[in-house]
Amino acid sequence: MRYILNASAACFLAALMIHAPCEAGEEISPLVQWTLDRKHVRGTRLRPSAGKITGRIYGKAAISREKPGALAFGGEKSRVLLAERIDDSILPAKAITVSAWVMVREVREWSGILSALQDNGNFEKGWCLGTNGSRFFFCLSSSGSDDGDGKLTYLKAPTDFVPGYWYHVAGTYDGASQKL
Repeated sequence: MRYILNASAACFLAALMIHAPCEAGEEISPLVQWTLDRKHVRGTRLRPSAGKITGRIYGKAAISREKPGALAFGGEKSRVLLAERIDDSILPAKAITVSAWVMVREVREWSGILSALQDNGNFEKGWCLGTNGSRFFFCLSSSGSDDGDGKLTYLKAPTDFVPGYWYHVAGTYDGASQKL
């Protein structure tokens, strides 16, 4: 399974986080968080502001001049590879929240924002926060929620996003309900 921050096309990303579940009243602390600033983005490396996953930047990606604290992507293959393989101890066992601030400049058929995904045709495993056309989506596959077809379950936003505007997008799963 690959762990990818993938923002192909002209896209801007600000802070990204993955949270584990917490009990009511507990303070939420991220399992992994990336702050997209000069302190954490150095050359082709993206260092975490929380957690231990350092990414490697491929293609055209740079700190934005238009929006401080954002990473601007350009080109078909632009992405940050956070890990080639994921140790299951890094991924939440029962629940997850994935969130990002994102501005999409160009609508694409499929584009990932943040994912931990394995897709082998009829076998799909993991999760992804991304876009399909002009709508955000959150998909995941988990034991107990799979309907038996080996595919990811997709939730799609009910309305289109407008290119060139900032959005806070979050996908959650509490072990029973998936929300976008």
